[in-house]
Amino acid sequence: MTLSSKHGRYVVQQHKSKNTHWDFRLEIGNKMLSWAIPKGPSINPRETRLAVLTKPHDISYNEFEGVITKGLYGAGKVLQWDKGTYNFIDKDKDIRDMFRDGLLKFKLNGEKLKGDWALVETNQNWLLIKMNDKYARKDIDIVKTKKKSVKSGKIINEITKDDGLITKQMDLGWD
Repeated sequence: MTLSSKHGRYVVQQHKSKNTHWDFRLEIGNKMLSWAIPKGPSINPRETRLAVLTKPHDISYNEFEGVITKGLYGAGKVLQWDKGTYNFIDKDKDIRDMFRDGLLKFKLNGEKLKGDWALVETNQNWLLIKMNDKYARKDIDIVKTKKKSVKSGKIINEITKDDGLITKQMDLGWD
């Protein structure tokens, strides 16, 4: 897959480190473009979610669930909250142009998240927004009602080193 690809895998990981947040990751090439979402995604189009761009992660992070050892970047528990595939809605634009323009529109086909979404760059950060479609719901807080891992069926406090363990710094950044 090249940087100009229009589709790939995505994962949302609940991450209990200094503060609990959700990491939203889109596969681009051999990396996962990543945003930290403090409150987690919302399926309510009226609720925008702060999405702080972080360093890209290695593609192997797609499958990780477990514990990152204390002292490493991201130390704490990681739960695979959602996963699936995505495709960009604007198929005529290159990902680099969309990123430069500060607007990524995509369709998710995951176990929990589905339909049309957008990441919109603001002055200093990004916002994750659920677009109004048949999957939008205003009456459900999905991060509170759907707490279990799509990989293990566990909740974040049940994750242990036996689920997975990272003991050395993973490769971060583009090749």
